[in-house]
Amino acid sequence: MISRKKTIFKRLVIFSIVLMFFVTSIHLSAVSISSKDDQVSNKPRCIFQKIENFQPKKINKNFNSKIYSTNVLLDTDTLIYGGFEESIVQNPTVTDNNGQKVLIGFELWPDWLTLGDPYFRYSNDGGLTWLPEDGATGWGLSDSGYYSILPIIDYSGDGSGFGSILPYEQNNWITINFPDITNPEAEGEWTANGWLADVMMSEWHSVDACGVNSEYAPSESAFGLAIWTGDAISGSDNGLWFGWEQAAGSEFVVYPDEGETELDFDADQATNDVDLSTGMYYQAFYRFNDESPELYPNGVFARGVQLDGTDEWVDSWETLVHIPGATNPDIKADNGNCYLVYEINGGIGCHYSNNNGGSFNSISIVEDGMYPSVSFIGQNIVVAFVNNGNIYNAISEDGGSTWIESTSPVNDVDNSAIEQYHSVDVSSSNIVWTDNRDGENSVYYDKAGIALPIISIESITGGFGLTAVVKNIGSAEANNVDWSISFDGGVFFGGDTSGKINTLAVGQSVEIKSKFLIGLGSTEITINVGDITETKSASILLFLVRGL
Repeated sequence: MISRKKTIFKRLVIFSIVLMFFVTSIHLSAVSISSKDDQVSNKPRCIFQKIENFQPKKINKNFNSKIYSTNVLLDTDTLIYGGFEESIVQNPTVTDNNGQKVLIGFELWPDWLTLGDPYFRYSNDGGLTWLPEDGATGWGLSDSGYYSILPIIDYSGDGSGFGSILPYEQNNWITINFPDITNPEAEGEWTANGWLADVMMSEWHSVDACGVNSEYAPSESAFGLAIWTGDAISGSDNGLWFGWEQAAGSEFVVYPDEGETELDFDADQATNDVDLSTGMYYQAFYRFNDESPELYPNGVFARGVQLDGTDEWVDSWETLVHIPGATNPDIKADNGNCYLVYEINGGIGCHYSNNNGGSFNSISIVEDGMYPSVSFIGQNIVVAFVNNGNIYNAISEDGGSTWIESTSPVNDVDNSAIEQYHSVDVSSSNIVWTDNRDGENSVYYDKAGIALPIISIESITGGFGLTAVVKNIGSAEANNVDWSISFDGGVFFGGDTSGKINTLAVGQSVEIKSKFLIGLGSTEITINVGDITETKSASILLFLVRGL
């Protein structure tokens, strides 16, 4: 009897210990989940399906009330589009390929009652001339019942670009692929993709897109990643989503799975970027109504994760910075550097990292400013912003430690810039903004006040070998510019060549040539000049390069 009682007692003790362990485990698990409120579930919320028969044709929108010059002077405002009676042109976006090729997008409403469509103009010479000469090219999505506003574009590497568009009162998500950012008819063409969104939205609030190169892309079909915020019909307000094209032309994968991992905060003003050289992916957004206000009071929140060419990274986010009181963030990354700018206390602040997001420093850029946008040009960082109806810029030449603000506005007409969300954008030294100097919203363009060389490959010709004409279209002398010409296929002997351009003055051109070669058949030619890369398909017949 005593032995049996001991056995029962022992079993009760063991059961109690197991029960306590189980309860403790559940509690610790709950603590762990709540402490990782910046994490994202590795289960996709849904797979957006390609909308059947969504094949909008590119159309040109001709100018109809102004004479536009395609040749412009730098440091002088250039009217990209707008200034028409009753028309509305706003929400400009700009991207470029190291300053040479520039693509500008904007939202065009023919009048207040007709919803907008995305249109684009582009330059192959660093902003000196603009195409199309007599209008803009884009898609009349509204003609097919797809209404959208606020286009976003970003460079993806290798000449290509990626974009997305914020939908307007509908549940269809639209992304854009640019195989060549300044050639709408390039192989593959500019393509608008429509996705049937399982996330039933009652309202969309913000959107951003960033390009990603093939080395770090989460799928073979991903030219970039998109991020957006808004209210879902299911009752989720101010939710945060991001995703990418998972299967070419058929699927778009979306995170997080809000149905299983409810966000314990609200999000808006989302922005993201990928460092094309390191594959580090950054997200920043305005975070508010947090369930842990003592830890995360309302402000800008940023996180990052290392891309690895797969989709396994979505559960590996790291919190980078949280800035209480900050709003309207913009984030850009390049060559291991990351710059996060934002509004705070009526001015513009910056958190910056020079070690691939490992640590951040902070600095106040200017005391007065709104709606900042940040970019890189060479070793310099440029921030453009609005202040009292004018566009200004600030430049750092030392990795973000110090900043010099422009003393005069970028816009030539005083108090003409519109002060609203997404009213200004900058890429390299290219600045675009919404302007109403003619009484109607228009998009204008100019350069940041910084003297820099911009290298352009003016022409590529064949014959006995290959010859390329290189020109400095920038505003400062270029020195020690490395170049190379390489052939992939078709060459039996010679061809590949490299060298250095010691000095190239502003406006000066120079020829670079391949070595003597012998070959037969098709070839892919890659020309690298500084940070510029051009690829061409051609054929070789003994000593001759043909078909360029």
